[in-house]
Amino acid sequence: MLTITSSRNTESIYTFNLTEPAILQANYNIKHASPGNNDGAVENLDITGGTPPYQYQISGGRLDSLAAGNYIIGIQDHNGCTLQVNIKIEVRTAVDNILDGTRYFIYPSPARELISLHVDGPGRLSKLELLDAQGRYIRNLNPEITEIDCSNWPPGYYGLQLWSKSGKNLVLRFEKL
Repeated sequence: MLTITSSRNTESIYTFNLTEPAILQANYNIKHASPGNNDGAVENLDITGGTPPYQYQISGGRLDSLAAGNYIIGIQDHNGCTLQVNIKIEVRTAVDNILDGTRYFIYPSPARELISLHVDGPGRLSKLELLDAQGRYIRNLNPEITEIDCSNWPPGYYGLQLWSKSGKNLVLRFEKL
């Protein structure tokens, strides 16, 4: 309620109903990064409350290409109200993909001593190759093995190139600590 008194001592009373916007909030999904890649992401960012339109910015990157690490999303609404959201992009510890209908997993990543290769399906490999971070051939590995000793390898990013009996291939990338 507001009372205004004029210079002639007359009064007018006004009643206002002020509504405040709801508190700024952010809902989102996190996609964790695969080893050696900036493919982590903040997906389905949905900002509510405050007064649209909204502006947002993430520290140190873009929402769709984040390396593992901690980030802050700064959000501001039309009235200048702000919200900071702390997020953490982690590294997936298993790397997997499908080749000729069979899912292949390598884990853990990053690894210190051993990498395990797990096959989920009927597929069999004809060849298994170790690649460096740039995708260059290092050496052949036994395609029947389930564990690879990497304890003597220098730290860095590597790839296992898997070749199916039909001649198709894929690369599973991982990190060696």
